[in-house]
Amino acid sequence: MFCLIGALRPESGAVEVFGKDPCWRDPEVKGRIGFASEQPAFYNHLTVQQNLVFAGRLLSQRAQETKTRVRELSESFGFEDYVGRKPWMLSHGYRQRVAIAEALVGDPDLLILDEPTTGLDPSSMIRIRDELLKMNKDRGMTILVSSHNLHLLERTADYYIFLARGTVVASGTLGELSEKFGREGSVVVETEGLSPEVEARLNGEFGAVVRCKDGIVTVTSGPGMLTKVLGFLVSNGVIVKNAETQKDALEGIYVNAVGESNAENDTAVTGASETKREV
Repeated sequence: MFCLIGALRPESGAVEVFGKDPCWRDPEVKGRIGFASEQPAFYNHLTVQQNLVFAGRLLSQRAQETKTRVRELSESFGFEDYVGRKPWMLSHGYRQRVAIAEALVGDPDLLILDEPTTGLDPSSMIRIRDELLKMNKDRGMTILVSSHNLHLLERTADYYIFLARGTVVASGTLGELSEKFGREGSVVVETEGLSPEVEARLNGEFGAVVRCKDGIVTVTSGPGMLTKVLGFLVSNGVIVKNAETQKDALEGIYVNAVGESNAENDTAVTGASETKREV
């Protein structure tokens, strides 16, 4: 992430953002990038509002433009009641909201977030997620997120890159990754008239392949086994109302792609909500 914003030079290879090396002190590139890390840093002798205004001044914004932008962002991220406080007085969740708002002061074309939801409570996580989706949709902003929170990424990103020990092991949309690394999903069968006696015989016949609860039968094997289970149900007078495949979630796809041992060690997932793909 620090290579993308030009704070570090890569030890090998090259990084380009908007067709240029971000290490060049090119204001045209720098001004189009917003960045927030998992450990935000502020000038703690300044108030929240003063920190955000200072960020706007660094981008050569006009005073009125910055003032308007700060008001919009504080309302969007829900910290408008705290703009007069010092950052150190805020909870971690609110500090993270302010950090992302600070990265957005210049209305960047590319927003880069490093572990934006680490240590956040559910309400803060949902607020940040919803605002990021809104920014992407309304402003056409590309958002690049590095995170171990696969639950968040699955609900926000359009494109994924799986990293293991510093190496890209897979990339693509959720559909593409599911096609390549997803295991055959379970099938959930909704039934009517499944008596305890038939359920017991079903479990005795198929064992661990099936699970039954409240009239729902989950089949965890392939199509051949599903056919046998459905045949068994129908022949025992059970009405099959619906059968639906459950596909692997991002977490399962990730483990399949990087392997169990890598998944427990130094790994990360990058997700991007993309409108602009020139980055």
